[in-house]
Amino acid sequence: HGSSDGVQLLRSYQKKIECSVSLDELTRTFEQLEEDLEALAAMGDSLTWNEEMDLLVHWFIAQAWNSGVGSLRAGSYARAEIWMGRAVKMLKHFRQREGYEERMIHGYEELLEKMPKEAPGADE
Repeated sequence: HGSSDGVQLLRSYQKKIECSVSLDELTRTFEQLEEDLEALAAMGDSLTWNEEMDLLVHWFIAQAWNSGVGSLRAGSYARAEIWMGRAVKMLKHFRQREGYEERMIHGYEELLEKMPKEAPGADE
């Protein structure tokens, strides 16, 4: 019930992310994805969350996390915080999050500790 629609929706986001040509485009796509993941979650029992959907969510988490790590390596702490935070937030939609959650939250906390306290835009 509805899981094929959910899979199609998530696959469309995967294609959009793969084809993103700019950081702005990627950011907008992830913002839309987050809204749609919340809408899917709100469907409750009327949506059967299947393994393929879980694998796609895992892929989205990895993409967001890796974008954060790349930003961190480039010295862009604020951007890294946004992307890593996005990945951590998406964990709630990943049924097999055990083992990931603790490591990701720890990595995110380490990033926050490294961020300059008076970084421009840090409080935005």
